[in-house]
Amino acid sequence: DKQFDTFSLEWIDVTPQNISTMEPIFRKLEPISRAAFKEIEIKLLVEQTKIEEDKAREMVEEKAKSSSWERFPEFLGMLFKEGLEKVPFAIIKNSQSDILGFAYFLLIPQKTMLETGNVKEMHWLKEGRKAATPDSEAYVASIAVDPKYQGYGFGKKLLFSILSYMPQIQKITLSTWASRLNQKTQNFYKHCGFECIAAYLNDDDEERFMYEFNR
Repeated sequence: DKQFDTFSLEWIDVTPQNISTMEPIFRKLEPISRAAFKEIEIKLLVEQTKIEEDKAREMVEEKAKSSSWERFPEFLGMLFKEGLEKVPFAIIKNSQSDILGFAYFLLIPQKTMLETGNVKEMHWLKEGRKAATPDSEAYVASIAVDPKYQGYGFGKKLLFSILSYMPQIQKITLSTWASRLNQKTQNFYKHCGFECIAAYLNDDDEERFMYEFNR
């Protein structure tokens, strides 16, 4: 990893009580998320539809004009109604308080994620380790680092930050695109000690891998 002089890791717990005040934070995270996933989304679109890359880029950029994060509070609100008490956000900033990357975690057991998620077809590659208690699991719902700041180790710091923030967490799971075009991300998770335990098809017919880390 490259070296970065000064950064800070901050935590925000989004709860039913404060979600109405979170819009300014969500608006700052949205461009980070878009930038982090833009190139892989273009490559996957070309692979799936066989259109020219310029056309795929145009479509992805056009899609980005409509904010999916506007519906984000509604999504979190649904989780809160189902019993989730909070959603922890880890945010990395530089000395000027610019956001470099973020991750947010759902404190939901893997079994519950699979039962309530948009999984159409699941193939287990190996049996995942059973967590000691339901509250000792965390699912990485999203992790994104601004492309300008990738390579400094921020992704790994964000992935494992939940272990120090919530010491009871023993197991982390996440999912990512299964395409060979996403090999860089897959290798990153393996390098961090995650094991690929399953391949599945979601409701959008996307092939994805599920990874698991146990401390």
